[in-house]
Amino acid sequence: MMINHKKTPTKGQENVDLQKSNTENQTVNQNQNFNTLSDTVSPEPEKKFMKKNAWAMITSILIIITGVLGFKDEIFSKEYKYCFTDADRGVAVINTLEIKVFKENESPILFKINPGECFRYSTKDKILKMQITAPFYEPLTVNRSLENAPEEEMIEMKPDDYKMAAYYFSIKDVKGGNPEEQFALIKQKRKQLENLISNSAVIYQVYDNDTYGIETLDKQKYITLVTTPTTSLKNLKVIEMKKDDKGKIISIKFKIANTDEKNK
Repeated sequence: MMINHKKTPTKGQENVDLQKSNTENQTVNQNQNFNTLSDTVSPEPEKKFMKKNAWAMITSILIIITGVLGFKDEIFSKEYKYCFTDADRGVAVINTLEIKVFKENESPILFKINPGECFRYSTKDKILKMQITAPFYEPLTVNRSLENAPEEEMIEMKPDDYKMAAYYFSIKDVKGGNPEEQFALIKQKRKQLENLISNSAVIYQVYDNDTYGIETLDKQKYITLVTTPTTSLKNLKVIEMKKDDKGKIISIKFKIANTDEKNK
């Protein structure tokens, strides 16, 4: 008869195995808890990153919009160039031009253009209205639709013959070869100016000095001044000249520039 001896675990071994099992269970539980915590925490930095990028994009868009609004006139404006010629002679105008640009609901803007220079004007408007004046030319009002307008244009100014003549005879040299010839030239010049200038004309001579001055002359004093051989008539510059409906000169504003100013 054979007797089987079963090995019965001792109580100490059971405790060791139980401790191992508990330790392993704790490790698994900790790992599971860690994974669960990681899954819960990980989206937060991503959300913050996305919010930060979103604000950066919004800020950039606002800066761009502000820049466009601030420089919209320069961005959408177009430059136009206008040059001016004497309609009778086909040469550049000989006076300084005054150009008034009229804009809707605004006061006119005044520009001064030197003889021989062109007027450059930038605008985003579709219509341009200009009023052009010069001492020896007829006033001109220009209206332009800029929808399909050329970027450069030549504008003809019609000379005012009476004003041109008054200026020409004012600066005409009266120096003759002998006293008799000179006297004849002075007499002729006086007669021409008598016919061109109204008896009631108001004439101003402007002085460019430290104390800006102006002197009023009547018709006869002006004619005497411009028929005196010693006067520097080549330096005479007409600032403004007006005439009445009959063509008589009723107002003259002029100055006689010194040599230094003339050479500027």
